Amino acid sequence: MKKSLRITILIIVGIVIVFLILSWAFGLFGGKDGIPFAPGDCYCDSCRSCTNQLGNASCNIVYLTQDLDTNFNFSNGYPHCIELKYFNANGRIFDCLMFNITGFRYNENTSGAIVLVNISNLTIRNCGFDSHRTAIFISRGFSINITNNIFNLGRPIKDSRSIYVSDSSEIDLKSIILKYYDLIGISIIRVLNVSFDNISACGSSSPSLWPPDISVSSGSIITKIKDVYCNFSEGMNCNYSCNRDPGLENGTLTILSTQSQTNISIDGTYQGYAPITRSLKSNKIHTCTASKQGYKSETRTIILNPGEVYSWNFNLSLIPPCNDSDNGLNYTIKGNVTTISPSATTWDKCLRDQQGVSPGQEQLLWERYCSGVSMATKNYDCKSEGKYCEDGRCSVNTTVGFIYAVSNPAGTIGAQVYYKNFTSTSWIYFGTTPTIVKNLKPGQYNVKISKSGWYENISQVNVFAGNTTKLNVTLNKI
Repeated sequence: MKKSLRITILIIVGIVIVFLILSWAFGLFGGKDGIPFAPGDCYCDSCRSCTNQLGNASCNIVYLTQDLDTNFNFSNGYPHCIELKYFNANGRIFDCLMFNITGFRYNENTSGAIVLVNISNLTIRNCGFDSHRTAIFISRGFSINITNNIFNLGRPIKDSRSIYVSDSSEIDLKSIILKYYDLIGISIIRVLNVSFDNISACGSSSPSLWPPDISVSSGSIITKIKDVYCNFSEGMNCNYSCNRDPGLENGTLTILSTQSQTNISIDGTYQGYAPITRSLKSNKIHTCTASKQGYKSETRTIILNPGEVYSWNFNLSLIPPCNDSDNGLNYTIKGNVTTISPSATTWDKCLRDQQGVSPGQEQLLWERYCSGVSMATKNYDCKSEGKYCEDGRCSVNTTVGFIYAVSNPAGTIGAQVYYKNFTSTSWIYFGTTPTIVKNLKPGQYNVKISKSGWYENISQVNVFAGNTTKLNVTLNKI
């Protein structure tokens, strides 16, 4: 029995040892060379093994464990180091752990460090690229992230470029340092939705070349450009002239109009009649206004991507001879009527807002509306609906009250009217009799009416929300 147990234990121990050895060898379990492990981690140490692991669907992250020499790969009949074609990486990450992929130290015919054709959903990070004609080449790619990489050709190489992307979409370039390229730092050709974030660039040593650090072709759309620096020299001994493609700075806006002689203004500055074409600063809000006499003006805003070409066509609407903002006899909305001839805008009003209103007319509304091409007025009594006239409309809920002040005899018309509440020490002048003291909070008020040659009168008045309290005062002659 004991012998059988010992044999069983030895078999289990042997299985565990074999499993650990295989796991270490194939990157299935445990770390390698001090690299932390997680399920789905894989490792590579050559151009071919990196190509194979990046095509392995069981790998989530592929770690590079040493520097790679593309010249060795080229001498064995392969023009590139890592070449991937026609598959979805499903979010796979290639992490170089800041190891370098070195190119043509001995042979300038070697080409790309990483070549991607019809590849989607892949991240390349923490890589160093030395001496490549094209370090990263992407064609017909989708959702490719290139972040925290250094491209250093080591010396100016003819027709060299760090990153070349064409006919692709959703390309994210972030935290990249570019040095010593001869042709272009980053070349973007027909790419939809490319973003640049924290890019530092310095180009050719040849003053006769002065290549653009970043070139974006027409037909490309940039979704973000932030912290892009030219002639970045800190720690690089890089003092050459660096240029940025004009497409990175401005977009182009063309404005057309269906109507002739339409006036166009951009950002508050008159530009002339449409059609016009203007080069505008990218990634900035621009406000464009089209106007023409007899037509409603129209304003639009736009943010142009760098290098974007965009056009607008304004089709202005005719202004009617008479326009009612609340569309006719609408007693619950304060509207206005605008006429062209004569040119005027008139608002709906409560009749008591006019001085000299007669008693009983405090809740009358002057409702303006269009009658043909002219403005007309209808007096409407809000009390007929159990409402109050307030701010040019009939309202159910009102929070203020009014005092209608009248002075007698006839010789006192025009007496001055003052009021204050019981907590105030100062009189507030409002107008002369007869008048409506408007928009008072409910409560008790003192009202003073005075006129030269007559004794002044001070009365106490209670104000109620939605009501008008009439104050009829008889003054005595001095």
